[in-house]
Amino acid sequence: MKKGVASAIVLGTMFCLLAVSLNPVGAAAEWTPGVSIGIVSTRFWDNANNTVTAILYNDNAVAVDVYSINLSFDWAPSIGHEMCPSVTTVPAGENRSFSCIVYISGVYRDVHIGTEVVTAQAVGDAAPSNASYQFQCDVRGQQTLGVVTTASPSSGTAPMNVTFTTSVSGGVPGYTYFWTFGDGQNSTSANPVHRYAGEGSYTVNLVVTDSNQSHVEWQGSIKTGSATSGNDLPMILGALGAIVLIALVAFLFLRKRTRPKA
Repeated sequence: MKKGVASAIVLGTMFCLLAVSLNPVGAAAEWTPGVSIGIVSTRFWDNANNTVTAILYNDNAVAVDVYSINLSFDWAPSIGHEMCPSVTTVPAGENRSFSCIVYISGVYRDVHIGTEVVTAQAVGDAAPSNASYQFQCDVRGQQTLGVVTTASPSSGTAPMNVTFTTSVSGGVPGYTYFWTFGDGQNSTSANPVHRYAGEGSYTVNLVVTDSNQSHVEWQGSIKTGSATSGNDLPMILGALGAIVLIALVAFLFLRKRTRPKA
């Protein structure tokens, strides 16, 4: 009888231990890649700023930690673009938006396939896992970088202030400017005002660089003269007139004195 009771106690204890090992207390629900968390919508291609945006929705009963979102495209599958630079927690039933900027050139303009790999882990899981998504994207590419510049005034009397106005189009926004004014001075302003102190002819250069390190150049000229340069012709004509008048008076006077008396 005692042996039977002891055997029952041992078997019961082993059963309880087995039950605990199969049902660990506090275990989180497994995240099923591609099912339990998914891209609700992906917008590609915001041509104004070349931004890709992905929205992840967590339909788990527990929060999910997103470790990374790596984006690649069929024109360069080995080049990845990270959309989640730091761990982001998406609570149960909520969504989060992730974005990144992709620099491309116009040669890629076409319909392409994008691949998104999400690495995430449900809170409480032992290790993260990956989910992969593919989507079509209509790539329009960047417009060619261009610049239009005006200078006002472009000529006049020194000293003279010149206002330069610049309009940049295309490329990747985040432009930098470098001006040389032909007199040893320079500027990094988009629309500088420069003062020319002396007379002369000056060659002005501008280099505009975008965030993708593409650049475009512009060149123009500024001419300044002295304060009297605009009156040179009237002064010359006046001097000539005075010389002619003096010569005529002298001629008449001498003629009168040398004329023989009747």
